[in-house]
Amino acid sequence: MKREDIQILRGIAIVAVVVIHTYPMGYGGVIIRAFVNFAVALFFFLSGYLTIIDIDTKSLWKRVKKVLLPYVVWSLLYALLSGKNGLTVLTGNVLLGLVTGTCSFHLYFVLVYIQITMLTKVCTFVLCSKFKNIFLFISPVAILVFHYLMPYAGVQVTETVVRSNFLVWLSYYYIGLGIGNHKLNCLSNRVAIITTSAFFILSIAEGIYWYTNNNNVMATTQLRISSCLYAMAVAYMCGGVLESKQLIQWSRKTDLFILLGELSGGIYFLHVFIIRIIKIIGRTVPPVTTFPINTVLTVFISAVIILICKKILPKKLCVAMGF
Repeated sequence: MKREDIQILRGIAIVAVVVIHTYPMGYGGVIIRAFVNFAVALFFFLSGYLTIIDIDTKSLWKRVKKVLLPYVVWSLLYALLSGKNGLTVLTGNVLLGLVTGTCSFHLYFVLVYIQITMLTKVCTFVLCSKFKNIFLFISPVAILVFHYLMPYAGVQVTETVVRSNFLVWLSYYYIGLGIGNHKLNCLSNRVAIITTSAFFILSIAEGIYWYTNNNNVMATTQLRISSCLYAMAVAYMCGGVLESKQLIQWSRKTDLFILLGELSGGIYFLHVFIIRIIKIIGRTVPPVTTFPINTVLTVFISAVIILICKKILPKKLCVAMGF
């Protein structure tokens, strides 16, 4: 039986993901984005937290195969729907899109998940060594190199390449792996809250700085130093919550987030398509594209579709779609 507290965190993470893809522009949007920039990092953290330190290679491959088919299915669907107003013809670029996770902008997550999963044995080896803290610095250093030092040196790296690189995400998975296997210590609630709050404020400040200087990518990305530190602090805070099982006592009051957590994989694959539909409807009914109405509609419609599919479609087809 799946732990309800983990499903609650998954539910929170998937709502945050949808917010990332539906939030408004402007200074208010920069603040909203800064707040939810823990979303993808939290998914990687939870994956690490649920990984036992002596996991065998067969189990790791099973994880990869579980996400690979839905990834291919949804990549092809999004490739077909890549036009602004309807279907387009598949081209040779689809193969490249499958390899790079660019058939739709959000599918990079699956490729990174596969990369990190296959590096689990390396992570467990380091975690059991006297140099176990070194992997905590991998993501901050990678982000510093890709998004700060290289541009400063005049070397431009596309956002697609950066976000699809396991280096900028590995530390979150590693924190989960360490805390879940009691190799890394949790922070006390007070320290975790203070640290998370401090880095959140720093993230807002950096976001506003970049937005004021007309760099919208750096103003909102999860892959800047302040957002990375904030997400790591959130991961440590969630680790403490999971270890103390504080959320379990609230599970009856958070049934909605438990449900969303159970559906989070399907929502991740589906929600971008729903956002497109809402934008089309918004041409005649503008309020539906207004934040947070668009967020609520996207989550609600995605969840309902997945529940209906699970009810009427064969189980194998639902598995193939990641439902």
